[in-house]
Amino acid sequence: MPTSAAACWPRVIPDAVFEEYDPNADFLKTAAAARKGGFWQKLTGKTIPQHCQALTAPLPEASADMLWANLSLSRADDILPVLKNWAAALKTDGLLFFTHFWPRQPERADRPSEP
Repeated sequence: MPTSAAACWPRVIPDAVFEEYDPNADFLKTAAAARKGGFWQKLTGKTIPQHCQALTAPLPEASADMLWANLSLSRADDILPVLKNWAAALKTDGLLFFTHFWPRQPERADRPSEP
C-alpha cells in the first residue's frame, strides 16, 4: 500500500523547526493568516513562531541549517550587516537562499529615463 507524503514527512525531518523573522508585523500577520488551517498545521498541529525584529537584530547564533529570505535585502539600508547576521545564524555547512532586486542604476544625462 502506498504511503502518503503527509505520513512520511515527520519521519524524514522529525525535529524540523520553522520560525519566521520579519521587520514588518503586517507581513507576519498575513503569512500566519494564509497558513491558518493549511498543510503544516494539519500535518503537525503546530503553529510557526514569528518574530518581528529588524533585519540586523541578532538571530540565534549557529542555530539554523537553512535560512530563506525572499526579497528581505531589498528593504535593508545596508546589506552587509544583514548578510553578516545571517552568516552568524547559520550552522557550519548551513544554507542561505535569498532573492534580491539589483540596485537601480543612477540616472545619466546621456541616457533617456525609462517611462
